[in-house]
Amino acid sequence: MCARFPLCRVTARRTWAAAIAQALCLLVEVNTFFLILRRLWHVPPVSICFYLTWIGIRLVLYPYLIWEFALLYADKVRQGQWLHPFFFCPAFQTMLTLLNVKWTIDLVQRKLKTLRDPSAAKEPAKGL
Repeated sequence: MCARFPLCRVTARRTWAAAIAQALCLLVEVNTFFLILRRLWHVPPVSICFYLTWIGIRLVLYPYLIWEFALLYADKVRQGQWLHPFFFCPAFQTMLTLLNVKWTIDLVQRKLKTLRDPSAAKEPAKGL
């Protein structure tokens, strides 16, 4: 069956480490879920879950995955596969991490503005 479908062959050759790293990247959707819940019901338990997953996934896990993807690519280089799709993974993971840092700065600035001026909380939110 796999001989007929090239994509199946590529998937069959995927390492467990790569599959786990890719699955860990999808964990960010848990944080997105809490972000949506927080917009609908701004209650303390949802906000706490949002901030905990934000820090744990976006600020701890994502930077760690840069290293993991770099190791996966280094392993492919040792096998003589210089042009492998893993080549792009550390760069894209770095860009996503930098985007998360930018969003974190925006989030902290908005929280500080709200703490200094409570009337600022009534302004429409711009994303986070």
